[in-house]
Amino acid sequence: AYLGMANLSGADLSQVDLSGASLNRADLRNASLRDADLIWVGLVGANLSGAVLRGANLNGANLGGANLEGANLEGAKVEDEQIEHVVSLKGAILPDGTRHD
Repeated sequence: AYLGMANLSGADLSQVDLSGASLNRADLRNASLRDADLIWVGLVGANLSGAVLRGANLNGANLGGANLEGANLEGAKVEDEQIEHVVSLKGAILPDGTRHD
């Protein structure tokens, strides 16, 4: 699915399988992606500030330039290498449950 630049702000996408979808530059502020399958999803430049990604599977997802400020990634399956490419993690809860300053 191509959802690039889509406005999904506040959407409940919990447990949805979006594997392989393109969400580049999408607005996902405050969206719930709890336990969602986001395998190999393009999230380049996406705004995920305040999003709930608890337990989400982000294996292979491209997070380059994504904004994860205040996002909750507790228990999410995501590699440190992927997280290194985001623009902001300020106030985010990381997969291990710690808060990023």
